[in-house]
Amino acid sequence: MNTILFLFIFFVSTFAWAKPISVKVGGYVFAPYVVDNNGKYNGLSLDLLQLLNQKQKKFHFSFILTSATRRYQDFNEKKFDVIFFESINWGWKPDQVTSSKIFQYGGEVFITHKGPGKNQGYFRTLKGKSIKATYGFHYAFLNYSTDAAAMAGYNIELTNSQEANIRAIRNNRADLAIVTKEHLALYMKQHPEAKDDLFVSSEMDQIYRLGALIRNKDSAITVGEFNDLIDMIIKDGSWQKIIDAKGIDNTPL
Repeated sequence: MNTILFLFIFFVSTFAWAKPISVKVGGYVFAPYVVDNNGKYNGLSLDLLQLLNQKQKKFHFSFILTSATRRYQDFNEKKFDVIFFESINWGWKPDQVTSSKIFQYGGEVFITHKGPGKNQGYFRTLKGKSIKATYGFHYAFLNYSTDAAAMAGYNIELTNSQEANIRAIRNNRADLAIVTKEHLALYMKQHPEAKDDLFVSSEMDQIYRLGALIRNKDSAITVGEFNDLIDMIIKDGSWQKIIDAKGIDNTPL
């Protein structure tokens, strides 16, 4: 009887120990990191989440959809523990979150429709030109703010889609759009004919050095634990394989 009881306790304890720790990962539509395909979400954030689940069993990462403007509130309400591909400079409070090590590099560029006489000098003056930008994003030329005071003097239309902004430029419906370099590279790979329409700034509005932001208190995973996982997928080449397949350059800038 004692032996049976011991075995029962042993198996129950083993099962409890082996059960993975649930880590909720917030994400908002921010191509190429989170992409909305008619209500089905994919992109690098989902790729990273799936890769981490494949490579280890201690943690199980699951995706929680938020929005660019709602992400701070959802984080405060503890709807997610971690957010991938984020900068602490984008409106986050350092006493609430800590950044993991940086593992993704990129930035934002301006694009315009190709035309006679257009050169890089066209991008030096933004005021007086119509500009397509995206809700919830933080831009260096606006001092990382999209409130009325920051946008005063600019002719900016905020939309919900970087891809729509690219199409607007291709169709000559705006003078400029600002888009992530990584999303533009992916768009060009999917639409090679766009190279005939688009002229891209050689200088970036801002440079991304992105990691994951992790809750300082009561997070399901610590910064040190997450950094160990990132080291693993970088050293074994599995992360590089994913970004190479999407045609994304991850060279430090």
